[in-house]
Amino acid sequence: MEQLTLRVMEELRKNAILVRRSFHRPGPQVGSHSRLLTLLLENPGISQKTLCRLLHIRPQTLGEQIGKLEAAGLLTRRSNEHDRRIFNLYLTDGGVAEAKALADRHHATRQKMFTDLTEGDLTALLALLEKLNASIEANVELAEPHFPEE
Repeated sequence: MEQLTLRVMEELRKNAILVRRSFHRPGPQVGSHSRLLTLLLENPGISQKTLCRLLHIRPQTLGEQIGKLEAAGLLTRRSNEHDRRIFNLYLTDGGVAEAKALADRHHATRQKMFTDLTEGDLTALLALLEKLNASIEANVELAEPHFPEE
């Protein structure tokens, strides 16, 4: 059983690397911020605090990413009308175009990734991954993610 679990762990590691590499494209740094752009496209005016929770990253890390996207002219920060301490984030027209282009490329990549799997294969894989994740959450001591306080 130990050899089998070691092989499964190695395949999971390899899969994580391949998935990451399949979505990474050479070019501007923007590609590495695709999840952030997607969330901003889906949630105009979202706060930085909410984004931290959705992305499971530290506020400092998000601040750096937002700064880069703002410098690239892809997003703007606006003070919240009810609380001036809070900034809401909005994509610019260029940011919307970039987010939509990334969504199209990601859709095409997902289609290619799963070409050789049937719907039954995908259903079985999903069930196994959900079972594995539940087992990890129930049986393994996990580090707590850091989220900003309310």
